[in-house]
Amino acid sequence: MKWFALLVCAFAACATTDDRPETLAYINETILAPSCGTTLCHSAMKRAGEETYAFDTLDNTRAAFQKSKGNRGTQLIVTCELLMPPQQSPCEQSIQDSYLMKVMTIGDADGNRMPFDQPLPSKDLVFIADWIRNGADGYDP
Repeated sequence: MKWFALLVCAFAACATTDDRPETLAYINETILAPSCGTTLCHSAMKRAGEETYAFDTLDNTRAAFQKSKGNRGTQLIVTCELLMPPQQSPCEQSIQDSYLMKVMTIGDADGNRMPFDQPLPSKDLVFIADWIRNGADGYDP
């Protein structure tokens, strides 16, 4: 967990003014679908018959977030409002508890960082973390 906190702090230090809209629709269209929702990874085609999430469309991304909601250990998005009891720094804790951020920064239980072929640019990771920190607009828990 210390590594994750240091990683988020390092990304935050690199952050510049970002005028992209902090919405799930924008994040899905410009980051998740092209980077994660490919045919071989997290697409509806790949999901057919397998237990995996799909990020190739906005509807599939919303369904993935909803599907993960029931399992606290692998919840893809955890917003400040979902944390019980509230932590001292709930927004930073929510980013650490979001499985999506974990697998994109430090990796899954097997140490596999997503996306496999090329990590997301730091600017995109900071953008997603800020989106979560600011209430995850477009995600309705």
